[in-house]
Amino acid sequence: MRPDFFKTYLIFFKTAEQVDNLNLKNKLAFTLAEVLITLGIIGIVAALTMPSLIANYKKQEYVTQLQKAVSTFEQGFRKRMADIECTDLNCGGIQELLYPDNFEAEIKKNFEIVSACPMDDSCMPREKDGSILKYKYLGGSLGNNINVYNIFILKSGTIIGMRDTYCAPVRMPGEANFDYNCAFVMIDVNGSKAPNQWGRDVFYFLLNEMGMLVPMYGEQWSLADSGTTDGSWKKHPDYCTTPSKSSTGLGCAARVIEDGWKMNY
Repeated sequence: MRPDFFKTYLIFFKTAEQVDNLNLKNKLAFTLAEVLITLGIIGIVAALTMPSLIANYKKQEYVTQLQKAVSTFEQGFRKRMADIECTDLNCGGIQELLYPDNFEAEIKKNFEIVSACPMDDSCMPREKDGSILKYKYLGGSLGNNINVYNIFILKSGTIIGMRDTYCAPVRMPGEANFDYNCAFVMIDVNGSKAPNQWGRDVFYFLLNEMGMLVPMYGEQWSLADSGTTDGSWKKHPDYCTTPSKSSTGLGCAARVIEDGWKMNY
């Protein structure tokens, strides 16, 4: 083969290879317009989905905090019954605790707390403006202040309020898995942090004679109250439904628990 022909062949080959490489680079690259369009689409999708993701995360956080608070409360009362050698709270485990002069000392025996306040305005948790902490209903209207309860604050920040019912017998003994209502119990899972709303971070129970929490307006509560489940949140949407403005949220503890510890509303 002639040297000049061979040299020409090599030049042609290298030129062809360079063209191929340039075409490959052009195929792998994006234009500025394509990049901006892609970023715009990602931004729109994020704007549409992020609020929902954040809301679902907060709901799960509230449920997890509620589970922990319920467990802590029930363990404390089981310990209390063991300490006073009672099989249930009817033998004197609740009235002595809720008596104002004894409240803080008695609570400290069974719970690790930051503070306790026996229905006294001077020691109640406060809003940012200095007023006593109050709760909204699930529908958005304003509910009652926290000072209708004897409260104690756990080290986790959870506020627990109790209102004495003197272990009153239920209306339909033998129909549910308990026969006495020893106190109404409010649990604010994240303390004074927002939203301070029934059914979101605030939940309603009764304390039965065995030291267990029964969610208000749930199936067991309804059985004890009327002998049927007609009084439960499932039959009364205003106890826990959204976006109804008339919804109180007072039955949401029952809904969360009976739905398998999920906040499906």
